[in-house]
Amino acid sequence: MTSERLRSFALILLALIAAWLVARMDKGHAWLGLGLILMLAGLALWGVGLRIIGRTQTPISYMVLHHWTENVLFLQALGGVALLIMGNRMSSGLFPWDHYIYGSLFPLLALISGRLAGMRREREYVGIAWGAFFAAALSLQALATGCEFVIDAACLSG
Repeated sequence: MTSERLRSFALILLALIAAWLVARMDKGHAWLGLGLILMLAGLALWGVGLRIIGRTQTPISYMVLHHWTENVLFLQALGGVALLIMGNRMSSGLFPWDHYIYGSLFPLLALISGRLAGMRREREYVGIAWGAFFAAALSLQALATGCEFVIDAACLSG
């Protein structure tokens, strides 16, 4: 195969993969949202556990989970923007934009606020845990508005 044919084949293959991902993005966005909520709840509960046992140092594994939770939140927001651009608009709830605000802006602010609050304390995980708690609650509200207030297998599987 010549280099031009190989390049054309690779572009066609990438276009097919992209089309397959876009066709499944809606439910993937819901599952990623559920995973994000579980990660945020895990951070909050882990922080409570660390506080109960009186730990003063923040474990490295806790910071790793916090870092990956921030990454998943970014991917979730990016996927939501992609769905919005493709014309998939959420209109449930009292305010038409509440899914977008609860799903990206508020959780991001809560995580950043938690990290900033944690930097000013001896126990850094306390601020992060509070931020994760509020971000989990806000993300759960976003998932509820996205599923039209009925979070069940039908909403997540299609």
